[in-house]
Amino acid sequence: MLTYCDYFLEKKRREYDERSSTPYPHHLQPFFSSKGRKFSADPEIASKVPKVLKGLQRFLSELGKLSKPIPFHEFRNRKNQFIKKVCGANEILYAVAWNEAVLDPEFRQLVFQAKIGRGFQKPRNRPRVLIDRMNVSANLLEKKIVIDLPNNKLLCLPEKLGGRTILSVVRHGASKGNSADYKIGSLYRNYLLRPQGFDRAKRIGGEFAKMIRHANMAAEMKTSMHYLETQNQPVYVSRSPNTRQLAGIIRSVLQNEGGYRDRRPMRYHDSLDSQSFGLLTGESKKEELSQLCRFLKVSEQEGKKVLKDPLYCYPGGETFYENYLSTIQGVHDISENHLGSHVSLFTHSSMMRALMIYLDMRPFAEAYNEYMSYQENQDNIILLVYEEGTFSSYSCAVGLSKEELQAREKAEKERQDQEDHLRSIIEISRSEVNRIAMITSGGDSPGMNAVLKSFIDKCLSLGVTPYIYRKGIEGVLKNDGQEYTEEAQRRLMATPGSVIQCNKRFKLIEQEGAEFKAIENLRKNKCDALIIVGGDGSVRLSDKLFQAGYPVVALPGTIDNDLPVYCLGFDSALNATIELIQMLEWTSRSMERVHLAEVYGAGSGHFALTLAHAVNPQAVLVNEMKDIGIDIDDFIDNYLVDKLTLGFKSKDKSHIVIVSEMIKHGYMIDPKGGVSGLSEALESKLHERGLEVEARESIFAHLQRGAPVGRLDREYGQDLGREAVLRIKTDIGKFAGKLLGKEYPSSDHWVTFPLNHLPKRPFRWDIYKEINKPLVQTQTWPDKFYQFFNRKNS
Repeated sequence: MLTYCDYFLEKKRREYDERSSTPYPHHLQPFFSSKGRKFSADPEIASKVPKVLKGLQRFLSELGKLSKPIPFHEFRNRKNQFIKKVCGANEILYAVAWNEAVLDPEFRQLVFQAKIGRGFQKPRNRPRVLIDRMNVSANLLEKKIVIDLPNNKLLCLPEKLGGRTILSVVRHGASKGNSADYKIGSLYRNYLLRPQGFDRAKRIGGEFAKMIRHANMAAEMKTSMHYLETQNQPVYVSRSPNTRQLAGIIRSVLQNEGGYRDRRPMRYHDSLDSQSFGLLTGESKKEELSQLCRFLKVSEQEGKKVLKDPLYCYPGGETFYENYLSTIQGVHDISENHLGSHVSLFTHSSMMRALMIYLDMRPFAEAYNEYMSYQENQDNIILLVYEEGTFSSYSCAVGLSKEELQAREKAEKERQDQEDHLRSIIEISRSEVNRIAMITSGGDSPGMNAVLKSFIDKCLSLGVTPYIYRKGIEGVLKNDGQEYTEEAQRRLMATPGSVIQCNKRFKLIEQEGAEFKAIENLRKNKCDALIIVGGDGSVRLSDKLFQAGYPVVALPGTIDNDLPVYCLGFDSALNATIELIQMLEWTSRSMERVHLAEVYGAGSGHFALTLAHAVNPQAVLVNEMKDIGIDIDDFIDNYLVDKLTLGFKSKDKSHIVIVSEMIKHGYMIDPKGGVSGLSEALESKLHERGLEVEARESIFAHLQRGAPVGRLDREYGQDLGREAVLRIKTDIGKFAGKLLGKEYPSSDHWVTFPLNHLPKRPFRWDIYKEINKPLVQTQTWPDKFYQFFNRKNS
């Protein structure tokens, strides 16, 4: 554990030392500033761990013997005094000793028996606020304001607020620092993502305003009182700026003021802060896990178990259990201070988790295991009623609006009903699968012949006849097919391309009745199912045939890698393109030229981004930049020209820019976009900077598709062919209408997705930020680019 802490301590120290040349990492301030806390991971502190372990035992035993719980702030003071006296103020020593101690079940029992704050014991009875419509009775609705919610629920609030507090607890849903992938925590200064975060806050604020108006109208009819005050209500936020932004947006919506700002006073309360991750603040969750497994020499599964432990202490930070105790103490204190009022709290997902655990009647450990699955990036508002020292049970007042939820449920039910109907039509027994057809569709990709080879081999081994159509869907429509024999299969090696040929003539199937013509030919040839290997266009083709009632299974075969599973051919094409880029690098250095390399992607930037990560170009241009608000023309005119200008000052540096095909910009000559017109524009702008350099365009295109098939794609292709045949033979009703693949070729875990409901492949913004780093040497544009650099797709 000590070496693990030392790794991140040194990493943070380097980042702090380099703060003058990079955007200032504000969360490092507590660790290395002149007034910072003490951190040391020197090997000699290991000898002090036994002493600290004994001290921790005494410390917690004393807390367990108290006659009544102490407030959480008093516990925090005692803890800080313990670290100062017993650990020599070294917070790493404390974390190392603590994490060793919690391995002992008896010590864990001491932790949960320590009388700390209002979260120490859960109340046995709670006022009921959220009621199932099926279980409603007259006495439950007596003297209540009733609000209709989705999911057949009623929200029942008290008619009068005397001696009660109503809390609306709101969390942000889309911020620049993405807590799904990074350790954000209370030390990180996070901001809402533009425009997504602002738009989502405005939307949920609108839904909340509807609920408030409904409640006020009902209260005025019963009591002639204005029920939920929003004009001058107390508002509490955490120290992170995104909660202040969220509060401003939602308050302006509640007051019908429009815009995004509300400058009325807000109050800070530390219980609303997210969990502190100390030295791990800002780190990638993947790196956190990999380094923990490396230093502790444990498996990934064991590493995840350690990090999910509510008593795991982050060096320089805290445990989730401490954050839980802080949260529960805080909401009680706020409620006691504002009896008779409606109070809004703007906070983070860790507080939402803490509240759900506390409001659950089960013991902490049991409730924790369930509610730690609470998803990041959710938008919701919960309402709590505080009455006689107790809170009502958890009630989500606003998530999706009632209309949105009904529309979503209706669409999902229709989709499921249609899919079930199709499956009932095409359900056939195992004995009836005697012949399976296959086509390779769309653009060819390395490894398609490997699929074909294993497809034939597996069919023959199961007693099924393999049937092949040439030229994709065109061959099916023209009935250009044949059986494949064992002898033909032997001649098939893992060569590039597809020996049965592909085509992208998807318009053929779009003609009226074309899908039924294709199905008629398949049935004429006694084919019981069809396997289609291809990309996103082939998936749409597969779905069209499936919707017409024919059993189809799609396999991912495209170098674009833009499907939600790993795509066959991507690795081979990537390796070949890396070699092409390396050739360009040498001539770029020699001739001092800019080379714009256009690569395939069919409008998506996954291939271009991964390639850029491997070859470290000056920049990468992808269509996804628009999704986070980057103006591509502005990016070219300022950042790209600035970066190339700086690059020419380094004589031994190459000047490569990776461009994804079909990217649209203001200089394009070809309406398809890409590198078209970019070389002339960059030459002109570099000449204006006094650089007499040339720019050249290189379009790799079909060279990528014809790449030699690598080991990864050979193995993956054969796995795909075998698995598809096996699943069709054993349970065609279950797997028809699905895309079949793996998240990564070497994985043993297969995944399937409905053809008409494919999720979008996540874009790797962490890689993008590594490549298109902000410039600090030039004064013309860095401030604007910092905004782009910090944006992240929600």
